[in-house]
Amino acid sequence: MGKTKTLEKVPLQIEAKITPRGDNMPFQLIYEDEIIEIVNPVKSIRLYDGAFRWRCGINGQEVELYNLGEEWWTIQ
Repeated sequence: MGKTKTLEKVPLQIEAKITPRGDNMPFQLIYEDEIIEIVNPVKSIRLYDGAFRWRCGINGQEVELYNLGEEWWTIQ
C-alpha cells in the first residue's frame, strides 16, 4: 500500500478588485517581490466553509486559487 500524500494550504499574496457583482476577483500575484499577472479568473464554486475557488491562468498554467475575505491560498 502506498503512502498517502497530505495536501497543504499555501498562503498567497494576491491583489484583487471588487467587481460590480461584489466578487473579490484576483488580478495579480506577488511572489518574492515579483508581480505576476493573473489571467482569465473564473469563480467556479463556493465551498462549504464559505470560501470561493477561482480557476485562472498564471504563467501559462491553469491554477486554482481559494479565498475567504482577504485571505488567499492554493493547495499543494
